[in-house]
Amino acid sequence: MHTTNYQDFFISVAPDSSAKTGIAPKESTAAGKVLLAVREEPYEHLSDDLIFGMFCEKHGVEPTAQEKADYFSRGRACFRANALGKRYGWGLHYDSQGHIAAYAVDSPEYAAFEEKVRSGELKGKPAMRRKRG
Repeated sequence: MHTTNYQDFFISVAPDSSAKTGIAPKESTAAGKVLLAVREEPYEHLSDDLIFGMFCEKHGVEPTAQEKADYFSRGRACFRANALGKRYGWGLHYDSQGHIAAYAVDSPEYAAFEEKVRSGELKGKPAMRRKRG
């Protein structure tokens, strides 16, 4: 089974993002639903659970263990491809158990995670660029 979960990892804002602060996307969008979940309950959700939950909601699928296994039987895009880091100025931190919290690009916590990535204390990658090239 494939996974989108990371442990002890930080997804920073994409290098080509113009966001200078964390902007809340519309709650009806995928990015908005993720942000709402991880801001209301930081470090309570796994990436796989959020992604699978949105799939079930969108397609009217009952969220069973078998459906989840079928869904992750092939690779799925992780949150590096989500608009939170590409467009809206949010970094995602994964704790040692893979639970997620979101931090605005202009917050002191975001800066601290960026410094930990630079120093090698924490693994991390930026969100994917918005445009190729």
